[in-house]
Amino acid sequence: MVKDDDLKYTVGYRKPPRHAQFKPGQSGNAKGRPKKATAVDDVLYEEFNRFVTITEGRKRRRLSKLRLVVRQNINKAANGDLRAAAMLLKLLGSQKSDGGDNLGALAQELRARNALLEAAEKNRDQTTDVDEPSGPTDEGGGSATQEAGS
Repeated sequence: MVKDDDLKYTVGYRKPPRHAQFKPGQSGNAKGRPKKATAVDDVLYEEFNRFVTITEGRKRRRLSKLRLVVRQNINKAANGDLRAAAMLLKLLGSQKSDGGDNLGALAQELRARNALLEAAEKNRDQTTDVDEPSGPTDEGGGSATQEAGS
């Protein structure tokens, strides 16, 4: 049987037949819009902001992975790892101070400590060169280290 509404309904421009129209609660795009491709920085942001539980002494704390990575690098730098110190100084140099914190003073202190470490290492290298007994030298040419330094 045909309903009265169907008889009065005319099919035309922007008026599809009733059987071809979307049913109530049904979308025209059932699968939806495809998801955006994930970028590396999005994945890093997501992973660095995950929390993990660590144990310090007898206390358990929840910290983000980013905070743990920074903490480990600071500890390595404090123990004399020059690579970790250089990375931290590079990070501090790239950050801009907004005037509300003491990041500039901290960066300056870290640079000074790094310079002291490098100077101490250089002095240690020089003292070991002087303390080493030199081999027999020729009268005319001198030692190999003197020639390389000239």
